[in-house]
Amino acid sequence: MPKKLSKSVRRIAKSTAHLVEVEACPGSGKTTAAVARLAHLIKQAPGASIVVLSHTNATTLNFKERVDDAGLDTERVRILTCHAFALGLIRKYFRFAGLDRAPQVLSVKERNDLLRTLKPRTKPLAPVKGRTPTKGRNLSADLSKTELKRFQRIKKQRGLIDYDDMLRLAGKLVGRLHDTELKVHHLVVDEYQDCVPAQGHLIGQVANRSDTTMVLGDRLQMIYGFAGGRYTPLSEVVSQVGMRQAVEARTLNLSHRLSARTAALAMAVARPLGGPTIRTKTKGKRPELLTAPDTSGMARLVAKKIQALLAQGVPPTEIALLGRVRSLLRPAAQWLASQGTPVMLSGTGDRSGDVLDVLWLTERVEELLDFGVGVETGGNARSARLSADLQAELRECLNELSPDLDLVDDIEDRADAGTGFSHTPTEAKWSRFFKELLNITGKGLEHRYQACARAYMRLRGGVNADKVLRNTLRAWEPLCRKFDSAAEAERHARRMYSKDAVICSTIHAAKGLEWDYVFLIGVTQGVLPDRRAQTKEQLDEERRMLYTGITRAKVKLWLTHSPVKIYGVRQVYEQPSKFLDTDEVRAALKSSTRKLRA
Repeated sequence: MPKKLSKSVRRIAKSTAHLVEVEACPGSGKTTAAVARLAHLIKQAPGASIVVLSHTNATTLNFKERVDDAGLDTERVRILTCHAFALGLIRKYFRFAGLDRAPQVLSVKERNDLLRTLKPRTKPLAPVKGRTPTKGRNLSADLSKTELKRFQRIKKQRGLIDYDDMLRLAGKLVGRLHDTELKVHHLVVDEYQDCVPAQGHLIGQVANRSDTTMVLGDRLQMIYGFAGGRYTPLSEVVSQVGMRQAVEARTLNLSHRLSARTAALAMAVARPLGGPTIRTKTKGKRPELLTAPDTSGMARLVAKKIQALLAQGVPPTEIALLGRVRSLLRPAAQWLASQGTPVMLSGTGDRSGDVLDVLWLTERVEELLDFGVGVETGGNARSARLSADLQAELRECLNELSPDLDLVDDIEDRADAGTGFSHTPTEAKWSRFFKELLNITGKGLEHRYQACARAYMRLRGGVNADKVLRNTLRAWEPLCRKFDSAAEAERHARRMYSKDAVICSTIHAAKGLEWDYVFLIGVTQGVLPDRRAQTKEQLDEERRMLYTGITRAKVKLWLTHSPVKIYGVRQVYEQPSKFLDTDEVRAALKSSTRKLRA
């Protein structure tokens, strides 16, 4: 077991309970505890088979690196994603799942070819008042129940499965296989809060067969609701599969990252969600709320503060600009770039952010092609399409949540602020982009990266619209041959590019990371929370997003607010986020209003 572990981590690592759920606060050593648990199991049960599941290829890669750093013998340990675990079971024991051959993941082309063979319904639709009847036969966009059953039957006959089939069949197998075939004596789940319900159900079924199961997560950092994530306590998950054992609850609430003052703000923001108390070791600096009359003024104010930090000798890699969407960060990033400060953000003259975007996109395409993750499978549509969850994730991480969310004013003099994209992709471009991703085929990281780069450039204006961007992306094509996965290539690129640059990131992408100095941009009503968040569930997720952004800072945190225009709806949001409008939050914040000369 690694040395210098806290008592809480040691107790978690050595737990003998059958079922354990660990609730961890930010910076408390959740992954350290998971690695320590793995080290303990390897030592105490040398002949046992251990499975570690995580949410994505990137988080799985991070866990593998942590295990390698700890020097653990992983001969009998499998570290993989839920869908990779499921597909491995099905391909090895397909006969137990009622299949006559090892199945292949249904490709988009195969899905569309299959759907075209089904006889379409031709019955005219009933006339709708106020609408002009369509001429000729009416081809329904959806399959009938009979057609859907036939579609499922043909899939089985041809040995094809999709993502939903994968999790469902794997769940059946878990209950049918002998212990020597299942080979899961101990189960550890990292980033448990990000599991979608189907993954949670599979985890419950495996827990029912394993000697011990431990899940670790932070429900207050569950910010992937748009991608299907739903937090379900382990007690509910296991009860759904008929288990009646009690779940041992453990807490890691001593943050080695946060100061007492930053923790106080985080707890105040999360108070309505019932978050745990966060303990800290240092008092720290009081978080500050910066306000300015407009976006340009705020951009200059933030840039000035960052330049002051750099002048004091703070490494640029210890400074981060975070926002709900990246368009919020671009004004400040462009001002910094215009002053010669390296900034890692697409659209600021430096192309490192674009390379990272394409590598991240390639990760999503890998999951789509290898496991069917992100292809709509639950409905009865006649043609394959990206799931609404994946479309939302792509919009969130590559630009905005919807085409009308250009959330920033134009800065006053773009010629002095670096170069950037001149427009937000239209809805038509997004539609073409999604279709292009669906049509990517083939294997090999280099080939998939090339296809993703072309799609990305078309989304940004065209393959020949920006020759510098095109050449930068092309330079990475041969480099992809050195890596087994896009997650490995993306991690290498991030480390290479971030050596001397101020980091700009969405809050989603920043989860799990930390910096000494953090500027949280756009804590404005209508932005955070998003103007479309209306239900309690949606508002709770927006609150968790703010909490996640706050808890990235180790030394000093600034929150910023300035009036924000939302083009398309012609509305200006002028008030700070309502999440800041409580006595407890106001007491934790230092307020600073600045009026800068134009």
